[in-house]
Amino acid sequence: MFSLLSWLVFGALLVGHWRFGWRGQRAANMTLYGVILLGLAFIGTKFVLELILNK
Repeated sequence: MFSLLSWLVFGALLVGHWRFGWRGQRAANMTLYGVILLGLAFIGTKFVLELILNK
């Protein structure tokens, strides 16, 4: 779920840069949001695999 959201954020960033010329602070913030979502996806996957499924 979070990885899909991060793909959407990065896709929106690419389209925004191409269509509207987003740069600077807006682009940096969107990149950070995407990275945070990917981090949450990684932590959530590790939590489920190691603690819930005992693998």
